Amino acid sequence: MNFHALPRLLPALLATVLGLGLHAQAPTALSIQDVSHFYDQPYLLDFNFALRDQNDKALILDPSQITVVCREDGTPISASETGFRLLAAANKQLKCFLVLDYTLSMADPAANGDSDGDGLSDALETMEAAAKTLIGTLNPDAQVGLYEFHREDAAHPPQKVSDLTVDKAALTNHIDRIWTDYVQWFPAATRVWDAVYAAIQEYPTSRVVDEQRVVVFLSDGRDESSTRRPNDVISAAQDRGVKVYPIGFGDELTPAPLQNIAGSTGGRYYPALTIPQLAERFQQLTDDLRGNYVLRWATLKRTGSFTPSFSLTYQGLTATHSGQRYYPGSYAGDVLQGRLVFDAALDEGEATVGLRAYYIPRFITRLRFQYASDKPLTVQRVPLAEGGIVPDTWLFEHNATEHWIELRSPNPQNIFTALPYATQGRLLRFVLTGVADLTTCFSNFSVDNTLYTAGGQTFVILNTALVGRLGQTITFAPLADRLLSMSPFTVSATASSGLPVTFRIVSGPATLSGTSVTLTGTGRVTIRAEQAGNDTYSAAAVEQSFEVIDRLPHGTPLDWLARYGLTSDLIQAELLDPDGDGSPMWHEYRAGTNPTNAASVLALSLPDWQAGGWQIAFPSQNYRKYRIDTSEDLSTWTPWQTEVPGDGQLLSYVDPITGPQRFYRVVQTQINEPPPGMVWIPPGTFLMGSPASEPARWSDEGPQTVVTLSRGFWLGKYEVTQREYLAVMGNNPSYFTGDLDRPVEQVSWHDAVAYCEKLTQQERAAGRLPEGYEYRLPTEAQWEYACRAGTTTATAFGNSLSSTQANFDGNYPYNGGAVGPYLGRTTKVGSYLPNAWGLYDMHGNVWEWCADWYSDSYPGGAVTDPRGPISGSIRVNRGGGWYYFGRDCRSAVRDRGHPSVTSHRLGFRAALVPVP
Repeated sequence: MNFHALPRLLPALLATVLGLGLHAQAPTALSIQDVSHFYDQPYLLDFNFALRDQNDKALILDPSQITVVCREDGTPISASETGFRLLAAANKQLKCFLVLDYTLSMADPAANGDSDGDGLSDALETMEAAAKTLIGTLNPDAQVGLYEFHREDAAHPPQKVSDLTVDKAALTNHIDRIWTDYVQWFPAATRVWDAVYAAIQEYPTSRVVDEQRVVVFLSDGRDESSTRRPNDVISAAQDRGVKVYPIGFGDELTPAPLQNIAGSTGGRYYPALTIPQLAERFQQLTDDLRGNYVLRWATLKRTGSFTPSFSLTYQGLTATHSGQRYYPGSYAGDVLQGRLVFDAALDEGEATVGLRAYYIPRFITRLRFQYASDKPLTVQRVPLAEGGIVPDTWLFEHNATEHWIELRSPNPQNIFTALPYATQGRLLRFVLTGVADLTTCFSNFSVDNTLYTAGGQTFVILNTALVGRLGQTITFAPLADRLLSMSPFTVSATASSGLPVTFRIVSGPATLSGTSVTLTGTGRVTIRAEQAGNDTYSAAAVEQSFEVIDRLPHGTPLDWLARYGLTSDLIQAELLDPDGDGSPMWHEYRAGTNPTNAASVLALSLPDWQAGGWQIAFPSQNYRKYRIDTSEDLSTWTPWQTEVPGDGQLLSYVDPITGPQRFYRVVQTQINEPPPGMVWIPPGTFLMGSPASEPARWSDEGPQTVVTLSRGFWLGKYEVTQREYLAVMGNNPSYFTGDLDRPVEQVSWHDAVAYCEKLTQQERAAGRLPEGYEYRLPTEAQWEYACRAGTTTATAFGNSLSSTQANFDGNYPYNGGAVGPYLGRTTKVGSYLPNAWGLYDMHGNVWEWCADWYSDSYPGGAVTDPRGPISGSIRVNRGGGWYYFGRDCRSAVRDRGHPSVTSHRLGFRAALVPVP
């Protein structure tokens, strides 16, 4: 007997809870919460937010009831020339996956009751009924998908029950079948993190700005069986712009991971301590999803920058919000080009396709579309109440014979009847039957831009390939035939549709993260470029292949080339001759000369008579050995000095000859390989600290001091990774796990020193450590000298910094830098461009321990090889990190901590230095 199909007699309290009115009394307080902003072309500012009352309840209002004032640097915008649009969140496409819990802790009637005696717990039935209610109250165009989890064994992982669809009846049927078709009366332990992670992965990594991406799940927060962890869930959600809303329920409720996931992704956590509260929390979540708003305006400014802010007033209550700095030049675009996008969902052979406006130019009084399809279809205008933007007074015409659709004002010649400038929202809804593949919905779909010849407006549809095979093409930026196994490099391609392009490795020794390719070995690699979006698009994919080699043909080290600004086309770079002296780069490297200075040569100085003989001198380089030969006839040469080690200085030897004339020559006999993963830092002099005029400067960054480092050293190209730390120390203390190429963190100063000592022992025992060298933490002076890499600006990249250049909170760039992403976590080392000396992540990612004790000032004047105070209680760390602002990532900024402190914001970088 199919017990699950029997009618449900839910507790009367459930129906009462779900039927409660939203606002029984007027609010006494108003707040703007859960704000996210999107800045885009052309000159657009979008803010998504919730309005809440004194009880933190969502206010679901008609936007026309709210008075809005938008400001730029405190000055209200021109309402007559640009204006704003406050819209319900329904104007953005909502996509939501529900992840439902069918584990034993939910399904056991003994723990959760069985009011109707059907063998299923009240908690499980309440969850299903509340999920159906949530689905039913969402906008008709909201797309909802389903996942379930019920067992811990590998043979029964979490399963997708339904793709995203707008078919609410089908979703209800899917929910009714989960117990019989998926659980099959076998509830067991939880794999909630795996289930939520899988649901998040349904969204593409490419962002669609006017889309709301949501995952809702129910759990008690305890999960000992998943292969994924909460940090994996957070990272995936942040990468895809997904807000996660956990509902916490169960006798063993563990709220911490649920709260962390919600807070880290912009969602909300809803604790439910009883079954009636479970229903209430679903209702509260429904209200929160419906109680969101979108505020947009198109600025008239084209240069400079400003801080946007806005205030909202409802029933005499006012709330305000101030956004991040806006730089119009960063979002320049054609204000006359309108942009439209498709949304589509498929369920059991029926496709629902929405066409919505992302941006409407000025004075659009008509919209006309041509289409072709071999599928039966119906089309309707989307009502205003469902997020439509076309007034009810406009005419809607569909000619099914000639395949065109028109929306137009009753008086198209009157520009003041046009759609609101810069608005966004839904236009049309198509329903097509007999569809097995979304890309077969239309064979043609286009906008008739001949309507706008007078004003010059045009429209483009950004993703026609989502619903039709319409001949899009992808152009792959060419790659070299051979590439060196250095890591990483970036691939690029463009689609004729204007959509983003994603990449994947078809074959070969390489891994891919977004557009960043890491080569992991030698051989042939093939990379495929495909059109990105909400579904699999039909543009023909393009592939490129290349050969990976493990070293340059003439053996020139990459770090040496990078020191002279050569970081790309490295195979060709070996053959360049920057100083025009006839010696290519690889000759200059072998000779140890400067390839940018024609006067730099490996040559003996003219012998100089000293007391006791002739003095022979020549320049040397580290990691090289030399031989000095003598001859009396320039025909026969005899070794005089052998195995002469270079040290980067001028070497001098005296030949106590008093006999016949002699000739001398110097021969380079050996070049040792530099330590892997290390960059040579030459000796030199620099100005340590920051000038008093540097913005955001702290007092302990001075007084500026002239520092001379008399000896060169090697410094890690990257921060020490979790992989490296694990290999040496046997454990990984890091908080941000899941990728061993992220920097190790949660290490104390003592841990970092212990790592360097153990690495020294291992490398010395293996015969890989250069004589007279050991691994240590860099001194503070060594660290800043290497970070600056010859610059005197606030950062190695200039006097500003954006999070596109380093990993920090991109909402707070430094000194005019562009607003950028905030990852909220560490990232793989080497994900950003290096400084001029080839060092990565000297700004941001994690703070880095240094060897020195901390002092709150520098000595001033001029010093050589400083090592900080001889004693103290706190140690220095440098460089800023993922959690901090751009100002905290400057070259001169300093922080400190007790040597025993650990933090997921704190790591280190190893130096290979001469033994004192």
